[in-house]
Amino acid sequence: MKLMKVVMIALTIVAAAVPALAERAYSPQEQKNKEIVLDFYQKALNDKNFDAASKYLGKYVQHNPLAADGPEGLRGFLEYLKKDYPQSKSEIKRVMVDGDFVILRVHTIRQPGDRGSAIVDIFRVENNKIEEHWDSVQPIPEKSMNNNTMFLTERLPREQNPRPVPIHSEHSSDMIPQPIQALRDHIGVL
Repeated sequence: MKLMKVVMIALTIVAAAVPALAERAYSPQEQKNKEIVLDFYQKALNDKNFDAASKYLGKYVQHNPLAADGPEGLRGFLEYLKKDYPQSKSEIKRVMVDGDFVILRVHTIRQPGDRGSAIVDIFRVENNKIEEHWDSVQPIPEKSMNNNTMFLTERLPREQNPRPVPIHSEHSSDMIPQPIQALRDHIGVL
């Protein structure tokens, strides 16, 4: 009886939390902001094409203290990438949008064979132009102190968690840990 009570309380707590895990639908402007940032990111960071990317830039206030401000600061960074890291690639793992803010979780590799870095990029979009940018960069270590990956939202057993972490090519809204998904399926929560 005591075990049943604990299980019922746990299920109630998990069921209450499940809707918070679901990704909400974006407003038309949020969807537009997402499309702007994704196209900008491809043209700027992967294609290294300032002219193509610059159409999305407004004032472009840069909050990274190691990067120059404005569109010309971005131009200089892309020239640096073209010269020193021509094969660099950035793969978007996750996209989140909240009003004017578009947040990306990115795996960047500067040179083939490198583990790369995990990046959180935050963009503020106003009137269909990217006005501000923040980022946080974390090198991917050779060894992890835990069994968690830096990009997936679920924990993997050590033997299934190779280093470097394999790149997951989809940025989808169905990245719900399997135990929670199984529980959602069982109780019929969408």
